[in-house]
Amino acid sequence: VLVVASPLTRCLETAQLAIGASNARVVCHEAVREACGVHQPDRRRSRAELRRRFPDVDFELAMDTDEDASWRPDRREKVDDVRIRVQRFLLWLTTVDVAANSTSSPPRRRDDDLSPKVA
Repeated sequence: VLVVASPLTRCLETAQLAIGASNARVVCHEAVREACGVHQPDRRRSRAELRRRFPDVDFELAMDTDEDASWRPDRREKVDDVRIRVQRFLLWLTTVDVAANSTSSPPRRRDDDLSPKVA
């Protein structure tokens, strides 16, 4: 079993609780995080710090940078940005058998749909 978790500490803690003593593999993937920017709780720790705190989690497969390149102090991620990120994750997801874990669903307006837009 492969469990995919957001890079936010609270989500990694939940993933570890969920798998318990099983032989499940936990992979941290940037694309399953909730919308980020402006709010400090949306900022992830460095990959090096996460590795120290969660030694059994694979941070190499889907994390390109040590620091949080997605979080900005002056800009909140827009719904279209999240849509692109989620689509990237869904493409990656087709290559593995997983159970995804995130602390919340991606932000959406009442009239918004996260499915791909057809031109």
